[in-house]
Amino acid sequence: MKTLVLKSAPQAKLFCVALIKPRSELAQQWRANLPAYCIYDFDACGGFGQIRFGDGSWQDITSNTISDLILLPELNEEQMDHLGLFV
Repeated sequence: MKTLVLKSAPQAKLFCVALIKPRSELAQQWRANLPAYCIYDFDACGGFGQIRFGDGSWQDITSNTISDLILLPELNEEQMDHLGLFV
């Protein structure tokens, strides 16, 4: 499976599963000791997108935290629903 690590905001809409790198700024903010997974959502309306978790919590991504994510863009929205990662 291909992965993607961004240094800046994507050029087009992107909705995919993302892993938060252990010991990164995001991992420390969310107190995630292991690689945590979330949904990364960028809709080209400005900014760097958002991450969302299964419990409804979310966070805006900034230029400082965009590289804390490892994106898995090969899973589309239908496949993510099938996996049941987020209920």
